[in-house]
Amino acid sequence: MGIAFITAKAEKFKARRDAAYDDQLATENLLSGLPDSVAQTYRCKSTTSDLPVTGTMVLLYISGNSILVLQLNQEIGAVMSPDASDVRALMKAAHTDMMPAQVVVVRPLSKGFSVQLQF
Repeated sequence: MGIAFITAKAEKFKARRDAAYDDQLATENLLSGLPDSVAQTYRCKSTTSDLPVTGTMVLLYISGNSILVLQLNQEIGAVMSPDASDVRALMKAAHTDMMPAQVVVVRPLSKGFSVQLQF
């Protein structure tokens, strides 16, 4: 009687499932229909002995020919040259000399870190 009861309940549960849900699972592009999200990161070189912690909010600031990375009004690094031109172009398009960013990757061996702009 126990097995018959379980079998009967399982069939009733299956019968209640929505046909639209089965169609959705059967589609070829179940996950590929979602939009891609890409976040650009920019490499920075530390100018101090201490590296920022991942998640730290910093400020990117144009100073002469370089772009400095500031934390609490203290210079902690500079954006490296290949990425500095991209950041400079973004700042020029936004008509600003500074942009907020967040530290996303820290590399202690090379004294470098990566930041992601926060718009």
